[in-house]
Amino acid sequence: MKLPLVPLLAVILSCSIGDATPLVYDTEGHELMSNSSYYILPVEEGGTGGGLKMSYEWKRCNFFVAQARGKAEDGVAVRITPPGASVYDPIFNPVAVHLSTDVTITFDVVTVCVESMYWHISDKSPLSTTSNPRQHVAVGKDEDADMPFPPSPDMLFSIERYDGAVKGYKLVSCNSTGPYENLGLHAFKGKNWLTTSASALVVVFKKGHRYA
Repeated sequence: MKLPLVPLLAVILSCSIGDATPLVYDTEGHELMSNSSYYILPVEEGGTGGGLKMSYEWKRCNFFVAQARGKAEDGVAVRITPPGASVYDPIFNPVAVHLSTDVTITFDVVTVCVESMYWHISDKSPLSTTSNPRQHVAVGKDEDADMPFPPSPDMLFSIERYDGAVKGYKLVSCNSTGPYENLGLHAFKGKNWLTTSASALVVVFKKGHRYA
């Protein structure tokens, strides 16, 4: 995808001025806030697809996260919630999203399911009953199941700077007791699924319009 000049500079500058203000910025150069929704898009042009979305409902109210096939597709917007965000008043008392801190990620979408569409790490694989060394990012819990509060470790993620050949951010799973694991794309059954991976998917965050 093509990034506006100002947002790209914001990403580059945020990687060069140190961690005095370790915040996460969207493609317009604004801080990510807990009361806004964002599309998670690959930073590189000419990739294999677009933004991230829910795909394959393997059980009622249970999905996996995959990449939209169309390169111009934004996918489904998410809400990113830091621990300091108000549970009871998230819209009018927002907090900024910081780097390297635990966050929960929720698809900002209305479904027939009672529970919110929280991301979490799962040992299950889409369209397969065979074991898979990769852990997939799943969405939602069993219908009518209570969501744990505070969030369980499998629901915690982190946003980190990516300072490789391209500048952007990467998503990290905080599920394990050892080193955090990058989230990347794994091609399987004609789709790119979001999984734990040695190679990180480098992303940017594009502001959604639902709460604009």
